[in-house]
Amino acid sequence: MLKTLFDQWVNDWKTNKLLFGLELIGTVSSIAAAILISVWPGTINMAWVFLLWMVGSVSLATSAFMRSTAWPMILMITYSIFNIIGLYNTLA
Repeated sequence: MLKTLFDQWVNDWKTNKLLFGLELIGTVSSIAAAILISVWPGTINMAWVFLLWMVGSVSLATSAFMRSTAWPMILMITYSIFNIIGLYNTLA
């Protein structure tokens, strides 16, 4: 299974480095936000969490648009909208 995943990453990198990079940034920033909110609940500044999630959702929405994958794009656009609302509520 890990070899298959690695082979997919290598193939994706070879075929489209921009989309690979967008998806890497989106995934890492979303995981970082999840770690922050899980490890330090109630003590972390939520602006950082929403900002990281925003970077992730916008990166992944852009990638989904460029790959012409409708459902992931709709999901990431929805996440982006709610991240804007959350960031606004946190900073207001």
